[in-house]
Amino acid sequence: MKQFLALLGLLVGVMFLAYWSSKPGNLEAFFARTGLPTANTPTLTQKTLTVGSSQFKVEVAQTEQARKTGLSGRESLPEDSGMLFVLEKKDEQPAFWMKGMKFPIDIIWINDNVVSEITSNVPTIPDNTPDPQIPKYAPRAKVDYVLEIPAGVANKRGIKVGDTITLPQL
Repeated sequence: MKQFLALLGLLVGVMFLAYWSSKPGNLEAFFARTGLPTANTPTLTQKTLTVGSSQFKVEVAQTEQARKTGLSGRESLPEDSGMLFVLEKKDEQPAFWMKGMKFPIDIIWINDNVVSEITSNVPTIPDNTPDPQIPKYAPRAKVDYVLEIPAGVANKRGIKVGDTITLPQL
């Protein structure tokens, strides 16, 4: 009788797990909490990028999911690191926001392999800020790429508008 009840309990548990995991978002949320990769986890390649005379190890966000996620949820970023966003089309005016960001950044807007604009010291926002109230940051002109680095690094390294960018082989 004990074996039958144990088997029945196991069967009920498996059925519950199958039902729970079939609901949209449950598995993604579970894997996000554990840090384990999922099918929706963006794949990022690491490359070296040069801005003026400064080199950065960058993660390249080439997919829509990787661009949506960006640096959200990370605690920090080393000073010599960043994330390069490869836009779907050349000459776009993308808007970025700081939802889920835990540290401030500098945003370097790139057009034709040249720094066209820098948005410095973009602050984080409180987690409970409603989406419509989250500020959006966009370049004044169209760009091909966007580089995010830790706040203050652009100024500290003397990066300025007009500096040439040596992009990695993508």
